[in-house]
Amino acid sequence: MMRKTQLIGQWSDAARGSRSLNIRLYVVGLLFWIQKWRHNAKTRKQLAALPEYLLRDIGLSEYQVREEVKKKFWQ
Repeated sequence: MMRKTQLIGQWSDAARGSRSLNIRLYVVGLLFWIQKWRHNAKTRKQLAALPEYLLRDIGLSEYQVREEVKKKFWQ
């Protein structure tokens, strides 16, 4: 069984030697952030659509919801 440090060392060696691997890692990271931003936008839209009685039920004021909905998708 390989140790964690050996695996990390092999991965970093491969990453240094392979430009295509670096590009793939960059793309995967970019896709992760895009997915996170889309999730932020979607959940804020759903939050804005909740009626007041449900907001009270989950412990949020209308002010808190307005402040959350005003945020940019990347925040």
